[in-house]
Amino acid sequence: MNTEKLNRWLTLGANIGVVLGLIVLIVEVRQNAALTLTSMEGQLSTWQSDSEFRMATSEMAPIHLKSIFNPEDLTLEEIRRLEAMFIGIQTQMDYLLNLEDAGLVSRKRVEIHVDNNARFYFGNPYAKAWWNANAIGWEGTRLYEVAGPIVEATDPAFLETYYRDLSVLAKRLGEPGGAAARYRLADLPGETVAPGIVRQHVHGAESTVSRWEIAAGGQVPAHSHYNEQITLLLSGAAEVISGEQRISLKTGDMLVLPPHAPHAYTFTEDSTVIEFFAPRRQDWIDAAKDKEAKARQ
Repeated sequence: MNTEKLNRWLTLGANIGVVLGLIVLIVEVRQNAALTLTSMEGQLSTWQSDSEFRMATSEMAPIHLKSIFNPEDLTLEEIRRLEAMFIGIQTQMDYLLNLEDAGLVSRKRVEIHVDNNARFYFGNPYAKAWWNANAIGWEGTRLYEVAGPIVEATDPAFLETYYRDLSVLAKRLGEPGGAAARYRLADLPGETVAPGIVRQHVHGAESTVSRWEIAAGGQVPAHSHYNEQITLLLSGAAEVISGEQRISLKTGDMLVLPPHAPHAYTFTEDSTVIEFFAPRRQDWIDAAKDKEAKARQ
């Protein structure tokens, strides 16, 4: 009887030892997994920092900004440099997907990383076009399965708007408290921008107001811009095409056009128009500077 009891106690002790051993093993595995994840996340952060520093160099920064604002001027050498940058970003995304496969990160963590990076690397028409052109090299992979829809949903105007807004903010912070500026409409120069279309305008720090005199039959071809636009028809009549919309304007009507909305005007009567833009029309300012520089030359 004593021997039987002893065996039972020994068996119980052995089982408890096994359970305790399993608990210790699980704790060690989790600790090792946490350490592995910390190391890999640190590696990813270092990788991202290096990418940012390379992009900010005096060599790469102008190329990156050109791809956002003037992609048609990119040279083949510059295109190749941008491609190396984009591939590096893709590889970072793929690396994080591998961590998910290993059970170290969640799908949500992957999606947050991809979304944040997609906006700041693929948030312009050129970068999105490059992403689509390279889909053939990633067909059937989880990178394009997971990241593809996020990149596709990224606003192609994000980076252009982002940097222009930062530029406006920097100028505003760098200026002392501004004084009010008074203008007389009669003193503003009238610029003939097309036959029968004369424009006057004033720029503030963050907005532009313009006045237009347009003869009957005058047309403004389809275009778009990153500025929000409000049009007030003081007199006359116009037909507006914006995407699938066809809108008739008469005296006293106002039209609000969101950023990047395509629009074209045909004026059916002699018309006077007031337009408000926010942020200001930097393209008009740049064009005026270029004209002055050419005149000086």
